[in-house]
Amino acid sequence: MKRVNVLGNFIDLALQKIESWVKYPLYADPNIQRKAEIIHTLANMILLMALATISITPFVFNNTIYGVSITGGVLLFCLLILILNRLGKTGLAAQLFVIVIWAFDTGIVLLSGGMQSDFLVTYITITVMGGLIIGNNAAYNLAGLSTFAFLFLYFLERQGILPEPLISFRPIALILINSVTIFLAAITLVMVILKYQEYFREFTKNEISLSSTNQKLSWEISARKEAETLLRQSEERLRSALMESPYPTMLQTTDGEILLVNTAWTQSSGYSLPEMSTMDDWSDQFYREHREEVEGKISRLESGEETALESYLDLYTKKGDPLSWYLRWTRLPELPDGRRLILTIATDMTSLLSIESALRQSEENYSKYTLVTNDGLWDWDLTNDEVVFDPHYYTMAGYEVDEFPHRLEEFRKRVHPEDVERVFKAAEDHLQGDKESFRVEFRFQKKEGGWLWIMARGKITEQDEFGNPLRFVGTHTDISAQKAIELQLFEHQQHLEQIVEERTKSLNERISEVERLNAALTNILDDYQTANEKLTAVSANLATTYQELESFTSSMSNDLQDATMVDQRISDLLKISLISRKDIHPAEVDTNLIAEKALKSYTSEIENYNIDLDLKDLPACQADPELLELVFHNLIGNAIKFSRNADQPEIKIGAQPAETSDKVVFFIRDNGIGFKMKDQDKVFQTFQSLHKDANSGSGVGLTIANIIIHKHGGQIWAAAEQGTGATFFFELPLPPNSRNLKPEA
Repeated sequence: MKRVNVLGNFIDLALQKIESWVKYPLYADPNIQRKAEIIHTLANMILLMALATISITPFVFNNTIYGVSITGGVLLFCLLILILNRLGKTGLAAQLFVIVIWAFDTGIVLLSGGMQSDFLVTYITITVMGGLIIGNNAAYNLAGLSTFAFLFLYFLERQGILPEPLISFRPIALILINSVTIFLAAITLVMVILKYQEYFREFTKNEISLSSTNQKLSWEISARKEAETLLRQSEERLRSALMESPYPTMLQTTDGEILLVNTAWTQSSGYSLPEMSTMDDWSDQFYREHREEVEGKISRLESGEETALESYLDLYTKKGDPLSWYLRWTRLPELPDGRRLILTIATDMTSLLSIESALRQSEENYSKYTLVTNDGLWDWDLTNDEVVFDPHYYTMAGYEVDEFPHRLEEFRKRVHPEDVERVFKAAEDHLQGDKESFRVEFRFQKKEGGWLWIMARGKITEQDEFGNPLRFVGTHTDISAQKAIELQLFEHQQHLEQIVEERTKSLNERISEVERLNAALTNILDDYQTANEKLTAVSANLATTYQELESFTSSMSNDLQDATMVDQRISDLLKISLISRKDIHPAEVDTNLIAEKALKSYTSEIENYNIDLDLKDLPACQADPELLELVFHNLIGNAIKFSRNADQPEIKIGAQPAETSDKVVFFIRDNGIGFKMKDQDKVFQTFQSLHKDANSGSGVGLTIANIIIHKHGGQIWAAAEQGTGATFFFELPLPPNSRNLKPEA
């Protein structure tokens, strides 16, 4: 039992080793991985072939000792290459593999007959494999070395100093050598194709990713346009609110552009926006002597020194009537283009100032105030600290008249705690003579508990003989609507800035992603183009290999040529048999499409021989589409074959009426070598060719066309003159609804 377990463990270990040996080695670098995979595949292929060769050495080598030595050396060398590849020495393994294989092949060629060696053609395979494994210019270098080796062998042979053959092969070796060469070349080409298919899949994947990103970007742009639409709608609503405000309002930019002048402003001033479109116009015509003061305040707002400024100004309307305005300038956030907005809101104080003048002349101030203004009025007697409030002072805040006592302390209790110090500081500054008048904004508590925004204005109206103030009179104006507009405008601007910032950030991220994918796509396209160029070179080399092999094989035996000819004849007879037995399925056919499809298969020949092609508009016919295409294909191929050597080859394809109205005659005309009309009966006979040369073909194409046309119940014939060309005609039924066809010019 113990021996069985040991044997089982040994077998499992051996299977694990074999499995790990068969798998590709894995490396992080894709270039190293590519080389490692190619070396692993080709070295194992040669290793297996060497093992197979040892088993049949007596049948391959005339000298068994040499055969075993050579094959054994190949085995050991391949094992060394595979070990180096797995140890991470991929670069060394690649260089050693290619160089030793080339040197080994050179030695075999030198010792097995030189220019007559059966191994001479393997130089081409080594060049292809070496270029694939090492990369860069390895294929060109190996091609150069191989060319030098050819010339050197030729020199030795001409000088008669070529070594006598020490290694000779049996006839079967020729087949094995050629088979191995073709097999290795095919494996190499397949590996190249598979690798570049992988590159193409990656390219397609990236292209899909780029398309998805572009779709997301389109969605972002659409969303941004929608946001801009909502922004415009919001701006229109805000503009409407400003235009309908009862306070004179102007909105301007710091560079002097006037964006809005509302109705209250134009009605009070008499000036309109069309005639006063810039700040310079308003400064010259409206502010006049106050121009420098106004521009200075706007400049301070623009520089960020202040966020809001105010002033009393004596102005004049367009008609010359005096205005006393209290103006407040507020700095708003920046526009997207970097400009600042300045909001100017005015209060017409003309009536209030008239009242102040009246107060100096009469003690009957309360009734006068009530008659001329809707603002709340207050009168502070500084001698006993009592304040008289008029009825509107109470009612604007929701209180009953005289609901709280006429004491300064009652006023203080209803001022917002955050504003108390600022209000009384402003009053103290005026009472001390530091300020010309008393102006301050604050929040005043309503009866139900909310807050009103109040603009308080006042002046000292009485003083004693020493200049000490005795009486302090002023007004309370409810500016809650103005403050709401300012707050709404500020929040709106903040919201717009946030939207623009978020959308810009998102758009920039998308643009960066697109740029990154475009760069990656460009790199992939460059790699793909390089890969195609290498693949073209490999295909060309492989084609050369096949040509060399075909030439070499042809030289072995003329019997093989006879066998090929017989095989071709059998293949042609089989085609004729299949066409003869094939059922036809007539249908209405667009003959133009059939002719164009047949011509497409000859595109390269038409371009290479500069053939002037004249394809007329062909009528529809009743025929089997597949068989009709074969007829066009054979007749066009025949015309190209026998006209391509003309000075200016021409092929014309057209149609003409038949003798009966239910049929149509198609023709294909060339200006080639033609034939004698006495030989026209031979044209459609099987394996008959009127021109015996290498390019004349087997002669079955016209035979097949003849069979197909007769299966359709039609006729086919030819007209020609030797040296001027030939025309082939064939007749087919017209579709039931097509009976009118004009003769071909």
